[in-house]
Amino acid sequence: MLEVSPDPLMRHFPVTVNCAPEISTQIETQLPRLQPPDGYRDTYEDDFSDFSVEVYEWISLISLGSPRVNPNDRIDPFLSRYAPPTAEDQKSDITKLVKMNWEGFASSSWAHKIFVQTLLAAKPGMWFSFALLGFNESIQTGGGDCTILKLPDAQNEYMLWEIEQG
Repeated sequence: MLEVSPDPLMRHFPVTVNCAPEISTQIETQLPRLQPPDGYRDTYEDDFSDFSVEVYEWISLISLGSPRVNPNDRIDPFLSRYAPPTAEDQKSDITKLVKMNWEGFASSSWAHKIFVQTLLAAKPGMWFSFALLGFNESIQTGGGDCTILKLPDAQNEYMLWEIEQG
């Protein structure tokens, strides 16, 4: 890489910001079933649609730091009726999650590099969610959010939600 001396950007008084990750380790939640439903082809589409909406909502609430995902949350049902998605045959497993959060401008190559590093660091059978939230690019095209869920106990199975704004 070519270094220019003096840096031509210095005349614009740039501000350098260190974007260190914020790590939250005290998130307790009821872990939903993270495997897509099995079923016959004619009913699978509706079941999968319900499953994907519920899991995306759960991941989004965790990303926002919402107290609704806490198993000890006792909000008035008049204000919120949310309950984490669970299968009828599933026990109420309470688990602790780790959330890493970066805020700032990031290139697509940086996001790709972090995703690949996360994928390589994940042990077999583990699951994780990777979300990128963007700004609206313009009134015409909108911006986009992307969330990827690596399914547990599945070597090469993922779910992708791509939400366009605008």
